[in-house]
This record gives sequence, C-alpha cells and structure tokens, in this order.
Amino acid sequence: MADMTDDDAVTGPTASRGAVSVMLLGASDLTGELASAFRHLGADVATVPGYSDAAGLTALIDESRPDFVVADTSAVATDALVGLAERDDLEVFPTPRTARLSLDGEGLRRLAADELGLPTAPFWFAGSAQELGAVAQHAGFPLVVKPVAAVPGEGESVLLRPDDVEPAWRRAVAGGALSMKRVIAESVVEVDFAVTLLTVRTVGAAGPSVSFCEPIGHHRGDGDTLESWQPQQLSPAALDAAKSIAARIVNSLGGRGVFAVDLLVHGDEVYFS
Repeated sequence: MADMTDDDAVTGPTASRGAVSVMLLGASDLTGELASAFRHLGADVATVPGYSDAAGLTALIDESRPDFVVADTSAVATDALVGLAERDDLEVFPTPRTARLSLDGEGLRRLAADELGLPTAPFWFAGSAQELGAVAQHAGFPLVVKPVAAVPGEGESVLLRPDDVEPAWRRAVAGGALSMKRVIAESVVEVDFAVTLLTVRTVGAAGPSVSFCEPIGHHRGDGDTLESWQPQQLSPAALDAAKSIAARIVNSLGGRGVFAVDLLVHGDEVYFS
C-alpha cells in the first residue's frame, strides 16, 4: 500500500459486503454530518481525513473496496478523483468536473455564459490590481469585485471610484477560499433579491432527470448571510426561468446529487450567479 500521512487514518467500520459502503474524504463538520446521515440509512461508513497523493488514495480504496466515494471538495485535490471516477466498481461524488468547477468561479462563469449562453451580469476577470483598474476604466462604475473562489459575500467590494480599486483587490485576494490571485468584476445590475434554487439530479432507467426545491431567499449584510427563508416567492415567469437555468447548468455538470444554484432575480428576469 502506498505511503500516507499521519492524518490519513481511516475511521469507522470496515465495510461488510452485505451493506452499501461509503468512503468519505474530508474532515469538516459537513463530513461528520454526512457520515451520521449515511449510517442512519444503514450504510457502512469509513472516513479518511486526508491523504498524501492520488496513488495513496487509490491503494486505500483498493483495500477497502467502497461502493461510493464522497469527497469534501474544499479539502480534496480534484485531480485525485479523476482516476477514481473512471473505475467501474465504484461511484464518485461529486464528479471531478463538478468538484473542480465548484472551486473555480472563472471556469464556472465561462461555462454558464460562453458555453451554455445563460444570462449573467456583464463580467470581467483580473489577475492584478492593474488589470482590475483597466477593467474599471473600460466598464465604468459601479462594479462588484469578488474572489473567483469564495463563498457568497466573502472578500466582496463595490467599486464606486478609481481609488477603490487597490483596496478591493487586496480584500478579494485575501478573502477567497483559495489563494488564486484572480478576481471577477461584475457590472451592477438591478435585482430584487438573490435566491438559491436547490436542484436534484438523478439518473434512472429512463435517463437523467432534475427536480427542484422551493427557492430560498437570502438577506445579506457586509458579506455575511443574516437570514434565509423558504420559499422565496417568484413570479411564474421568473420561476420557470430559474428552473431552466438551474437544469441547464446542472445537466452540463452531470452526476447525481443536490446542487445549490445561486441566482439573481429582477421581476421576471433571472441571472445566473
């Protein structure tokens, strides 16, 4: 078996062949909640807090033989999942492509806008304060600036004048989930509210299908979510548009599971966020 770090200890029972077995990769609070949920469903669960490389992880899976591998994508290198996803003897969640794009706001935005043609606020990317200044000069003010990889509101600023560029750049690159040193700048579009549409993608005998939960509304202040509620009422036209956008992005990502699709709503108009 390949070498692993001291943090690579597997916790939980070794899967018996009579039960569905799940290997969880990660050590976050979410990982613990998932482990508890899977055990309540009768699955054998093993958790792997960390590992040294893809070879070590592959050797561990060859030994443990789980039916499913579920990765906490904030803690797991997505390239380690690629080889696993190609195997016929297990399923990997989320798919490597989904895992990569969930941490790559630039790639996700280009997929949505350039490849799928989904409506978005006008946007640009910058890799330095100087590039951000050039974007602001071209696009005009106001602009919303945020890291390409961050939770909603994290490291976000609104540019109102040229003097705001340097502080916004510093805040964005310091506030992102990953040190990617790239930011996205968006034109400010008029919106009534932001919503999250939980979208469930399943694959059955008839092929893939998607279903939706009621929209979740948010109230944010200074970058943090102050409150959320469900359902957020949308007009019939806006709800149809939201479902169409969510279905298109989720089907493009593929796989199975629950996807949280963030959207901006203004009347009957909906933008992918």
